[in-house]
Amino acid sequence: MTVQRSSLIAIALVTGACTPLQGQHLDLGLGAVFYVDRPETFTDSPCDGAPAGLTGTASWRALNWLALEGSGSVNGSVGGTTCAIADLIPVPYDVPVVRTVWPDGFRGSSFSTTHLSAVVEPFSTGPVSPRARTGFGRIWNKGVGYRVLGLGVRYRFGRHAFVTDVDAWSFTTREEEWTVVYRADAPPDILSRETIEHDLRLFAVRVGWEVSLGR
Repeated sequence: MTVQRSSLIAIALVTGACTPLQGQHLDLGLGAVFYVDRPETFTDSPCDGAPAGLTGTASWRALNWLALEGSGSVNGSVGGTTCAIADLIPVPYDVPVVRTVWPDGFRGSSFSTTHLSAVVEPFSTGPVSPRARTGFGRIWNKGVGYRVLGLGVRYRFGRHAFVTDVDAWSFTTREEEWTVVYRADAPPDILSRETIEHDLRLFAVRVGWEVSLGR
């Protein structure tokens, strides 16, 4: 009796695994992303404009309330500002000074990202649904990986939807602090180098339009 019951349970599990999940379809979207409280390393100068970008998303919805979403974005500064540049302080000669050095190409407001996350939407087929996400991403030209946690709302109009999200990216940056002595008539002397790690957070506000395929 026990063997028969176990066999029935195993058959039921296999059958369930091979049965198409309810609500399977693909969502495609385009939108804009704006960044809040960006780190210093995401700027070219104190006069950079507001950080923003364009983003594209593709979500495979295994269940009505659960989706696997991949996205990519291209980012830069929008609306450059004009500001006064303070007089540069001359570098003192023959005195040790501390200089911060980042990897080549790390500084700058232009960057590209991709991330993959699981998205939970309890009422995705309704006119309004809250949504929450968790996942991982990468800032490619800076060589930095990040963790994603986000909350948002979907407003659905048939196969179309307006989506808003606020994501928090958590990541670690590494830079070097050099103690340098500059010489008036000779190359600088590097007295020491120390690697510094910083745990940072960047907030991304995304707005976009999506269309569902196969619904």
